[in-house]
Amino acid sequence: MLRRLRFVGTMAVVALMALFTLVPFAGAAPRAAETKAVTIKDFEFDPKSISVSVGDTITWTNDGPSPHTVSADDAGFDSGNLDKGATFSHTFDKAGTFAYYCKYHGSKGGAGMAATITVAEAAAAAPAAAPAAAEPSGTVDASDQAIANGGITVANVTAGQDGWIVAHLDEGGKPGKVIGHTAVKKGDNKDVAIALSESVAAGGKLWPMLHIDAGTIGTYEFPGPDAPVIVGGNIVMKQIAVTAAAAAAPAAPAAAEKDAVEAENQPIKNSSITVEEIYASQDGWIVAHLDEGGKPGKVIGNTAVKKGESNNVVIKLSENVPAGGKLWPMLHIDAGTIGTYEFPGADAPVIVDGNIIMKQISVTAAGTTPAALPTTGGEGAPIGLLLAAFGLLLAGALLTLRRRGRV
Repeated sequence: MLRRLRFVGTMAVVALMALFTLVPFAGAAPRAAETKAVTIKDFEFDPKSISVSVGDTITWTNDGPSPHTVSADDAGFDSGNLDKGATFSHTFDKAGTFAYYCKYHGSKGGAGMAATITVAEAAAAAPAAAPAAAEPSGTVDASDQAIANGGITVANVTAGQDGWIVAHLDEGGKPGKVIGHTAVKKGDNKDVAIALSESVAAGGKLWPMLHIDAGTIGTYEFPGPDAPVIVGGNIVMKQIAVTAAAAAAPAAPAAAEKDAVEAENQPIKNSSITVEEIYASQDGWIVAHLDEGGKPGKVIGNTAVKKGESNNVVIKLSENVPAGGKLWPMLHIDAGTIGTYEFPGADAPVIVDGNIIMKQISVTAAGTTPAALPTTGGEGAPIGLLLAAFGLLLAGALLTLRRRGRV
């Protein structure tokens, strides 16, 4: 009987000890929900992977200058546009691993600007974080160079996936406007040429930058899913200087010879002037216009010229021009009655590029006129001469009568 009492007493003590041991756990308060932070920088989320428990909240803050989004791959949450300084919060009510990305600079599946969240059941110990997605990789090697054939050459591009090598203009020491891009394959790409959409002056700077190809494969989409490649928080790019602008385009072939008139200042000779050289694209006329107020005026002579080159063409003038006077040898067409000078009329001046084909010249000496013959009659003849002539006629008549009387 005594032994049974001892056994019962021992079991009671054990039961009480067990009861007191479990009481603290039975009365423990549930785990308090937490709020964790993710910082949005240009082209990355920091941290890239984060673990929370069901009921926890994550708050994202955009600390970069560019707008971004926080968009779940499964569309479970979406911040919409977040400008600089904006925030977005989301509370997770179920366990699992959730991938998300920036719609402007990444895409679903962990490409570009993307990250993951692992949510554990609140009562269980948080599982080990899912292995981080493979870090993107890539390098760009390029040297200062001259623009050649409207483009630049990147010596080597190593890409962790198919993508693009993109030429950004330098804007204030940072990459800016895109002016060219070329597709590159995963692995090494040697001597990759990028055609530029605009010229860059000598001394200007460019940023060859590696981008992913994450949207429509084979179509360059940036701004958009084809975001820059970031390794260790740094964009894979290289600043280079342009040592010489694109060479000037080769000179155009010489234009076909155009209508022209070449003449020099000269004296009037034989009531004429001489035009040294004329080129006419059709049969026409070389015409001498008097100068009137610094412009060609009255026509005082013309000579026909043939299509092609004519040299030392003489124009007979219809009136004299004093020394110091000016003339305008001018090329006209022959468009009316062929071979008949008609101006004003059909035979208009030749105009090339809006300019009349003519040349102003100065008369260095007036033409000479032959000496005047002596005046032999008219109202101004002296009366004495008339009387003398009459006397001679009368004397001749008397002499004739005497001779007849003797006979």
